[in-house]
Amino acid sequence: MNEKMIPFNYKKILENIQQKGLNRHELIRNVPSNPSHIIIDGKELINLSSNDYLGLSNHPSIINALCDSAKNWGAGAGASRMVCGTTSLHRNLEKKLSEFTETESCLLFNSGYMANIGIISTLSRENDIIFSDKLNHASIVDGCRLSKAKVKIFNHLDINHLESLLQEEKNSPGGKIIITETTFSTDGDEAPLEEINAIAERYGAILIIDEAHSFGIKGKSGAGLASNLKQKSENLVIMGTLGKSAGVHGAFVCSKEWVRDFLINTSRTFIYTTAPPPAVAGAVTKAIEIIEGKEGERLRQKLRENCKKIKEILNRCGLICKTGGPIFSIRIGDPFKAVKIERDLREEGILIRAMRYPTVPEGSEMLRIVVNAALSDEDIEKVHNAFKLVKV
Repeated sequence: MNEKMIPFNYKKILENIQQKGLNRHELIRNVPSNPSHIIIDGKELINLSSNDYLGLSNHPSIINALCDSAKNWGAGAGASRMVCGTTSLHRNLEKKLSEFTETESCLLFNSGYMANIGIISTLSRENDIIFSDKLNHASIVDGCRLSKAKVKIFNHLDINHLESLLQEEKNSPGGKIIITETTFSTDGDEAPLEEINAIAERYGAILIIDEAHSFGIKGKSGAGLASNLKQKSENLVIMGTLGKSAGVHGAFVCSKEWVRDFLINTSRTFIYTTAPPPAVAGAVTKAIEIIEGKEGERLRQKLRENCKKIKEILNRCGLICKTGGPIFSIRIGDPFKAVKIERDLREEGILIRAMRYPTVPEGSEMLRIVVNAALSDEDIEKVHNAFKLVKV
C-alpha cells in the first residue's frame, strides 16, 4: 500500500488501529483444502477456525448438484428476484426449508448479514421498540441501527432483564420485537430459547432468532434450536445461514406467510440485489437432503464426539470451557497476546484465530476454537500436543 496516497484522516485511523493491535489481514488459500486441514503460506494446518461444521463444503454429492445446476441454469441468476431472477430451484429450496423448519414460508437472501439487516429494518417501525441481546452479532446491531425503532439492550442471556425492559414499555403504543442469536457466534453459548419464546408470547412481541450457528447441527434432525420449542411463538421469525453447516452459501428467513409477503414488498436487501445463483440453490437443496437424513445424523454424532474430546483437552490444559461446542472461547484479554498465541499455535500446525475488537468488546480478546466433524483422532491428538507446548 502506498501510504502517500492515503488521505490524512484515514491514515490516522489506520495507524490507530495498528497501534492498538487490532489491524487485520486476510489468510489466502492458494490451493484447495478440505474441511479439517488448510494450507496457508505453504504450510498445512489443522483447521479449528472454519464454520463448515459438518464438512459438507467438499461433499461430492453437493459439488455434483452445483455443477449440474450450473450446466442447466447458467452461472448466475441475471436479475433480482422481483424482476426475473427467481427460478424453480429457488422456490423448491424455499419450500424444502419451510418444511424442514416446520414453518409456513421461506425466503432466500444472499447472506446472513443481508437477511438480518433486511428483516430488522423492515419489520420495525418508527414507534416500535426492539429488545436485543447485548452480545448479538454485528449484522443484528447494524439492522437495529438502520431501523427507525427505539432499541433497548438486555444483558446477555438475562431473561429477567429482558422482561423488566418489556414491563417498562408495556404501555408504549408501538410494536415490540425481541432479537437473539440461538447459539452465539463468539462464545458458543445458547440462548434460553424456551423462556424467551414464552416471554414473546406474553407480550405479543415478534421474536426474531438467528440460527446461523445452530442450523444443521442442533435441534431435531439439525433443523435448529427452534425445532425443540414445545410451541413456537405466533410471531416467530427464523433466520438461518447456508454457508456454515450446509457448506454452500446464502441465508434464509422462515416465518409466517405474511412475513414473507411483507419482506418481498418492502425489504431493500431482498429487492435491490441480484438473486443468488440458481446453481447455489441446487447445491443447498442437496445439502439439506443430507442434513435431514441418516448421513446428517452420523455427521452430527461425529461432531458431538469431537467437541467432547476437544473440550476434555482444553480442560486438561487448565482452559475451562463452559459450552459443549462446537464453538469454544479462551479469554485472553489483550489483543497483542491473543495474536501472539495464534501465531505460536500456527507454528505448531494449528489454525485458531484471535478475536479482537470490534468482533468482541475491548478487554475481551479471545481465541475462538471451532470444531468440525471431519477432524480425525490423530488431528485431535496434535491439537492436544500443541496446547501442551504453547503457553496460553
